[in-house]
Amino acid sequence: MVNNGAGPLWCSGSTCLVRIGEAVFASGLETLKDAKPLNNCRWTLFRRGPEGWRLQQIDTNGRTREPCPLVTLAGDELLLSINPTLVADRNIYSGRARPEIVMFSIKAPKSPVETFLPAWDGQPEFTEHSYRSFAAYGPAGSLILFQNIV
Repeated sequence: MVNNGAGPLWCSGSTCLVRIGEAVFASGLETLKDAKPLNNCRWTLFRRGPEGWRLQQIDTNGRTREPCPLVTLAGDELLLSINPTLVADRNIYSGRARPEIVMFSIKAPKSPVETFLPAWDGQPEFTEHSYRSFAAYGPAGSLILFQNIV
């Protein structure tokens, strides 16, 4: 239980499941016991193969509040929309956040990731209340990310 107001289906307008051929990927949340809500979670990435669900990666740097939408593009790319807090103190209730996109290799999801910062018009002041939607059109290599400013 994350106990921060966000549930596992919080990003219901976007998916946390992606299938690529025989591989199925899922993003999830892990509650951090040493961090207080609202930003008391970190993202996780799982892959389902013949042996069942296996953890591939976890966020080792940031903290977040809400589930992270997952998309894929044609080829070898799996992308995760994340919204890490910019507040370092794990006891602070809320604060600014910075939307990012993390890219994994489908063939080697445990390999190091690349992180991209989306381009925004102006300098929006994002918070942990992201209310975002993330989608991809694989054949064209196109992504779209909507993120609310609260």
